Amino acid sequence: MTDAERRGAEDIPPTLEVQSFRLADGSLRYYVRSEWKSGKESFRHPAYALGAWIAPLPKLHILTVEKRTSGYDFESALPSLLNVVDLGSGKTGVIVSISGDDSRWLKLIEYRDGVSLNHMRSLQGIGSAE
Repeated sequence: MTDAERRGAEDIPPTLEVQSFRLADGSLRYYVRSEWKSGKESFRHPAYALGAWIAPLPKLHILTVEKRTSGYDFESALPSLLNVVDLGSGKTGVIVSISGDDSRWLKLIEYRDGVSLNHMRSLQGIGSAE
């Protein structure tokens, strides 16, 4: 977050989208997408957005964050968690939709606590770009 973005977001309550999911071992996790938007942003330069992977125990804490992948609206600004699958052997997969400014990807990624999607192992993906 730049200083200008931080100052712009200070007095604006965020909009949150929270999804709960369970890992293969049964542990609870959350994926939270948040957006700070004043209504004054242009189409090409929308509000500040941030995603976070969160664990509730032993106390609620952020494991890692996801940064904006697209300069467009909230729906495409951050990766979307579509589904969670048991990969076997105690491993969990997440199916995510990731939009860029000129691309869109659907990926199956091996989930790992404390690691952003860019650093998790991609198992399968399909995408398109201009």
